[in-house]
Amino acid sequence: SMVESTAEATVCTVTLEKMSAGLGFSLEGGKGSLHGDKPLTINRIFKGAASEQSETVQPGDEILQLGGTAMQGLTRFEAWNIIKALPDGPVTIVIRRKSLQS
Repeated sequence: SMVESTAEATVCTVTLEKMSAGLGFSLEGGKGSLHGDKPLTINRIFKGAASEQSETVQPGDEILQLGGTAMQGLTRFEAWNIIKALPDGPVTIVIRRKSLQS
C-alpha cells in the first residue's frame, strides 16, 4: 500500500548551491556500475562548502531528479555531465531517502 512505501522511504526536494567545483558530493551507482544497474546515490559529502549543505543531502540518498532532469537509468558519467553543465547558483534536487531501520 502507499502508506507502507512512504514509511520505507521519503521523497523530498532540496536546493543546493552549485559552485565551480560542483554540488559538493560524489555519486555512486548508476547504469552499468561495477555492481550492475543501480540507482544513482550520493556517496560522499565533501568538506568545505558542501558540509554547510550536509543537512539537506546525506550519503545513500538516491537522486531522482536534478535541475529538472530525471536521473533514473543514467550512468554516473552521464549524471556528472549534467551536473557540470548546470550554471552556478541554486539547483533543485529531488532525492529519495530510505528511512532508518529501527
